[in-house]
Amino acid sequence: MRRFASVLLAAALTTSHVTAEDSLVAHQRDWGVMATTLDIAVYRPASEAALASVDLDAAYAEILAIDRAMSLYRADSELVAINSKDQGHPVSLSE
Repeated sequence: MRRFASVLLAAALTTSHVTAEDSLVAHQRDWGVMATTLDIAVYRPASEAALASVDLDAAYAEILAIDRAMSLYRADSELVAINSKDQGHPVSLSE
């Protein structure tokens, strides 16, 4: 949320003499994950499309990591492993 607020503030502080290439634009992607559609937008200058792509890939990787750990529907998720063990038996978890 802080990053989003910072981007909005940066957009608000942009002056009229900024070129079109320097103004913030939304770089968006959507993926099917967690039984829904995930739509992520990164706001960067048009000239930084490659960096926006890196940001989007990183955000998606984090969502996939959360899905791997917390899914109730994946047999390999950590949450399923915790729920399937008898009480009192240790379960190895990621960091």
